[in-house]
Amino acid sequence: MKIAKTTIPDLLIGSIFYGTGGGGNPQEGEAIYRRITANKRSVELRSLQEFSDESLFITAYGVGSITAAGNPEKLVKKAYTMLAAYLGKEISGVIPVEIGPKAVATAALVASQLSLPLVDCDIVGGRSAPEVFLETITLFDLPRTPLVVINGQGNAAILESSPDGLFEEKFLRNFSTLTESSQAYVLGYPLSKKILENMISKTKLHEID
Repeated sequence: MKIAKTTIPDLLIGSIFYGTGGGGNPQEGEAIYRRITANKRSVELRSLQEFSDESLFITAYGVGSITAAGNPEKLVKKAYTMLAAYLGKEISGVIPVEIGPKAVATAALVASQLSLPLVDCDIVGGRSAPEVFLETITLFDLPRTPLVVINGQGNAAILESSPDGLFEEKFLRNFSTLTESSQAYVLGYPLSKKILENMISKTKLHEID
């Protein structure tokens, strides 16, 4: 499935329903989708089963203020370059961190800018969550690190490891304030297909289509 003008309404309605009031403003999510289609970018939505067993995935999302952070494409590509170099591995796709109208759209935007497919699952568990330690991966003690956070001024940092989700939440929120817009992007949570499938089988995560 490819994200196009005709699929935007269904993506918004579905993510609003599963987001249960969270995951960002629907109007902002729609605007992001329009930006993707206006630039004639093609974003492919693929199920986890379509990837090889060796596949590695990351998630991407915004943190801090709802105000846009600088030039998204430039920031995302810089963060991705840093993360890919640190991992030393090929990244196969981008997973929405949560189900929500703006959250899914943001992940789709990042995927389009990196020419990667959007993966039809999420990290939170078929809904939205206000803070990172509430994500489903916390139950399985799965690491979010390494991750890269970059603010609107292009300042970036790699968090190699952390004690827990509470520390990560504070770190990301504090970092996002180091720019006029108080907004930053996060790319990270490198997880393999095998790990994700095991988590999904135990939690029965909802797909976003």
